[in-house]
Amino acid sequence: MKYMIIVNLGKSNKIIKNPIIRPILRKIVSKKQIDLIALKEIRKRKIPFAIYCNTDYVKNLLEIAEKKRIIDKNISLITYNVIPPKFFVNSKTLTEKINLENIEIIYCFDFGKNGNEIDLLYNKLSNLNQKIVIEDQTAFPKKRDIKNIAYRNLIYSLDKNTVIPSHFANDAYINELKNIACSFKQKITYMDICAGQGSIGLSLINELKNIEMVNLVEINPKQIAQIKKTLKNNQLPKDKVQIFQSNVLDSFPKEIKIDLVSCNPPHVNRKAKSVEDKQGADEGWAFHKKFFKQIVNYMSDESIVTLIEYKGGSSKETFENMLGSKLLISKVIEIKNTPWYILCIKKRIN
Repeated sequence: MKYMIIVNLGKSNKIIKNPIIRPILRKIVSKKQIDLIALKEIRKRKIPFAIYCNTDYVKNLLEIAEKKRIIDKNISLITYNVIPPKFFVNSKTLTEKINLENIEIIYCFDFGKNGNEIDLLYNKLSNLNQKIVIEDQTAFPKKRDIKNIAYRNLIYSLDKNTVIPSHFANDAYINELKNIACSFKQKITYMDICAGQGSIGLSLINELKNIEMVNLVEINPKQIAQIKKTLKNNQLPKDKVQIFQSNVLDSFPKEIKIDLVSCNPPHVNRKAKSVEDKQGADEGWAFHKKFFKQIVNYMSDESIVTLIEYKGGSSKETFENMLGSKLLISKVIEIKNTPWYILCIKKRIN
């Protein structure tokens, strides 16, 4: 039965990018088996890519994949603290001033011992001003044994219930949010709803100077507990961060007006299979409908609301009829080389 599952999954290119399938797979097959399937799918893609060889696990994975002829010895590798696997001929170390002009995506398969190696890759690319997608969602551990992880120069406190911060798509989303925030002439009040571990909102307050207040809104008290630990463990302007536990905006103060909103909502119209699964499931689009109805009360004519959405679960047309008479979709931004897109919403001015 397990073999049949692996074979069937190997025929689908959704293995790499589907955030719903991945947690289910963890319980069925080993991480190495899943990663070998992912490598088969990577080989089929026509996007120029590299693989981040940052641990002995990845080195061994690549050696097995080459032996099984899943990949060939000419693929691009970026190594960190690991001697390149034998027979691979196109490898560069992360400490070099690497030229990756022809690379559009880098696949990561392991976090490493302390969870910081992928963020080192992000920092190197940022310093070189190279906008390359880091696909770190392949790098999930079967056992949650990482207590802290670096993400965009902040250290996030994790427990078994906390969502691991991901560079995949989120980097592009945060960078778009920074551009929008800088378009305001005044200092702004910002809301990050469905904040999770807080990585989107805390990245903005850490990287921008024109944010007057960050309001993190999250329904899960366990996530909020980890946000508070993260705030304590980093040099952040804590007086500029407010945290609210709220079902959508039921408990958010009615007197606060928001200039910019980010939202990483549940992405698929389906029933949640567990409490943890609610992050990905929005049965009947209940969260979205309620959010659109409530958020308009916190917006000015200049406010911008953004949501990052999953192409496999929705499109612009999915949400247009939910906005009512007071809101409209002003822009849709496709995140290149990912299955994600950003919805930008404004108040309709009559």
